[in-house]
Amino acid sequence: MASFIRLSEVANQATSTSNKVNDSHPPIKGVRVLSGTSNAPTLAFLNDTDTGIYNVSPNNIGIVTGGVKRVTVDSEGLSVDKDIVASSNISSVNGTFSGNASV
Repeated sequence: MASFIRLSEVANQATSTSNKVNDSHPPIKGVRVLSGTSNAPTLAFLNDTDTGIYNVSPNNIGIVTGGVKRVTVDSEGLSVDKDIVASSNISSVNGTFSGNASV
């Protein structure tokens, strides 16, 4: 079974004057996690472990649902890897639009 830590514990430790693990080290100043995968994203939900955020590669973050990468954010910008479904009108598109659209 995986180990979990509450982020509130990390936040409390970051503002503490001592380190709970070893007093000889300074307090934690950030959180570093494993890269994860699309099937097991690093930041996921307790009851939905294949939905969340993971590190696809250096400088590349993926957002997944159901174990499938849907959105990528990298040094080039944001790209949607699957269809976009709008539940209301899209008023404008700034920049370049490529792909298929139907009205």
